[in-house]
Amino acid sequence: MAHRLSDEERLNLERELAVVREEFCAALPARIADLTQALAGGLTPERLSAARLMAHRLAGVAGSHGFHALGDHAGVLEAALIDAMNSADPGAHAGAVSAAHQQLVASAARVPDRDDKRGG
Repeated sequence: MAHRLSDEERLNLERELAVVREEFCAALPARIADLTQALAGGLTPERLSAARLMAHRLAGVAGSHGFHALGDHAGVLEAALIDAMNSADPGAHAGAVSAAHQQLVASAARVPDRDDKRGG
């Protein structure tokens, strides 16, 4: 049988989630900077792999915090990075990776000012 939260338990949970969400928002600029740095040195296998992992993690955690548009953009970047990783010529995917990265950066810039349920 499921346990229903009391009003006090619900309020405590909401406060705890708000703190975690604020921590995510505070750390987001550094996460974006790390991802940007990983892509800055060219589309080498190591950089592609590192950037893909960062994008994958960001896609998941952003959605968990209600920033669905940010998560969607991180997912698009991850897909572009996977395409580049699976290509004989990763550099041919530089335009798609760059465009997806730019969309992600723009979406991340809107996160703290989120004013709809879809987020950034």
